[in-house]
Amino acid sequence: MLDVALPLVAVAGVVETGGELVAEFAPDTGAPAELPLRLLSATAAETVWPTLTLPDDRQALIQAINHSFTYLATPKAAEDYQNYPVPGITRDRVWHSLQRLRQLVATSPNNQAFQTALRQEFVLYTSIGSDGDGTVAYTGYFEPQYMASAVPTAEYRYP
Repeated sequence: MLDVALPLVAVAGVVETGGELVAEFAPDTGAPAELPLRLLSATAAETVWPTLTLPDDRQALIQAINHSFTYLATPKAAEDYQNYPVPGITRDRVWHSLQRLRQLVATSPNNQAFQTALRQEFVLYTSIGSDGDGTVAYTGYFEPQYMASAVPTAEYRYP
């Protein structure tokens, strides 16, 4: 199974049984701690899968995935994934997951084929958020690109 995860910074020891997470312990206290991501339950996943559809502009999503590859190729990504707190989530695994997702976005003939492949090849995680219930704050930035000229031209009256 493949998955995609955003880099989160934390360090913890993990107890696993048969590949399934049983408990995590905070390294400084030994007390149970919660991972930043958890597998979505089968019931919850059944409500999410139908919402994962191909966008009208597939190229925009492919470009966004390509930006993720740019980040993953950086030393910062290597550092972020060095001690990633979720067992099995590695930079290499995320890279391969994104490669397959990009391929599915580019080649799936329709939403049904896309969703079928996602269900067969991917698992869904959810963020625990800041409150343990999935509350997250999203931030972003915008870099406008304006066409201009340093000197007046027929197209640009003012430099």
